[in-house]
Amino acid sequence: MFTLRFTLDLLACRQPGDPVPVIFGLHTWSPGEESLQEWMAARLAGDYPALRNAGKSGRTIASELVRGQRILPVLDGLDEVSRPLRGDALRALNMSLDNGAPVIVTCREPEYRRVVADHVRCRDRASAAAAQRSC
Repeated sequence: MFTLRFTLDLLACRQPGDPVPVIFGLHTWSPGEESLQEWMAARLAGDYPALRNAGKSGRTIASELVRGQRILPVLDGLDEVSRPLRGDALRALNMSLDNGAPVIVTCREPEYRRVVADHVRCRDRASAAAAQRSC
């Protein structure tokens, strides 16, 4: 309910030319199988059949909207991604968002803290292993 209310508030104060906030339920994303951008474009095309049509680039209009940062992704429910995939999802989110595109991710606070802590521990172990190999 919070995500919907928040998104409606974003729409109410949106200025012409601003990206359009769109809610995506993260529970349907498989980060190991498709990039965040591919998944969002597929979800848009699935939910809005007219966006399946080809745009100027030859890609679907949905893909052009995502690539052109014309939407503001509201990624709902990181805590609803299956537990074994949460670390992969967080890594993929971080990699996908390095281009500075705005995004909103919702998650219950205790789960978010757990996912981030697990991600940091894995990264620290990987860094330590790499350092040991280089010595």
